[in-house]
Amino acid sequence: MASSSDKGSGLDVTAKAAHERRRATPIGKSQLTNVVPLVKPFLLAVVEAFAHAYGVDPVGQVLAALADPTRRQILERVRGRPLSVGDIAKTVSVSRPAVSQHLRVLQEAGLLRCHKNGRQNFYGVDLGGLTALRSYIEGFWDDVLGAFQAAAVEEAERKRRH
Repeated sequence: MASSSDKGSGLDVTAKAAHERRRATPIGKSQLTNVVPLVKPFLLAVVEAFAHAYGVDPVGQVLAALADPTRRQILERVRGRPLSVGDIAKTVSVSRPAVSQHLRVLQEAGLLRCHKNGRQNFYGVDLGGLTALRSYIEGFWDDVLGAFQAAAVEEAERKRRH
């Protein structure tokens, strides 16, 4: 039976339970591929608003974080699935405290996300920083394609005149 707080929401208890189950279900890679184009403008707006409000350059943070080869190596390691700090430390040639510092930099740049499972911290890829970087690079790509199109049109007109 629905409680009094459920009556005004327009959802019965069964629908609410189904909604909660959908929210708790992890997103698969194929579903994520379909969702990213839909949420990309929203994510970019959030990142830009945050950067503006706090004077932070998210693309600069991402580029600075990726400038270090050890951090790039860590990001590659967790690309397939989240790993514990211990598992990450086994794959790089720096001390455990240095690994923790690299993880902090990657997390602050929006490249890694941390979640706890018991006493262990697991790190996986966070799309926020990668989305900001991709948008930045795509801006250049649009310029390059525009310049290429203009050059192709100019070349075609020149050939037509001769």
